[in-house]
Amino acid sequence: NVYKITADVNNSKAGSTSGSGNCNYNKEVTIIATTNPRYTFLGWFEDGSATPVATTATYTFVVGEDKEVMAKWALNEYTVTVNKSADAAGSVTGAGTYNHGASVELTATTNEGYTFDGWYWDDYYYSKGRDGKQSVEPDTSNLNIRRGNRFIEKQAETAE
Repeated sequence: NVYKITADVNNSKAGSTSGSGNCNYNKEVTIIATTNPRYTFLGWFEDGSATPVATTATYTFVVGEDKEVMAKWALNEYTVTVNKSADAAGSVTGAGTYNHGASVELTATTNEGYTFDGWYWDDYYYSKGRDGKQSVEPDTSNLNIRRGNRFIEKQAETAE
């Protein structure tokens, strides 16, 4: 007997599969999922199950009937972390976990007596932003604005 093996994809932008076709009964078949950049392979799924039958890109099984499996991927997520240089200086928002390619707006709000100096990545100046706002697009790794931003305490004006 000959059976049909079908390896589908949940998102053609995420990857592709090989190994579909007609196969003889009791023969070993290998199907392969190839993952595109920016995606993570989740596994091979059957019959709408939430549990994968295999979590590796290469799935080998013995043919006993027609079989349809789905390769599933998820878009990569990245963590954006922001810190501020002085607790009393103000607040920062925008930290969180975002999908690849998402536009993230970081916002620095200064308290009275401080001036926003800019966004820094480690000790390197990243950007002043506009009115304390900065858009970033996490796309290859986690983005950590480690020093966060720098606020400078305003100096009191002295009369001469």
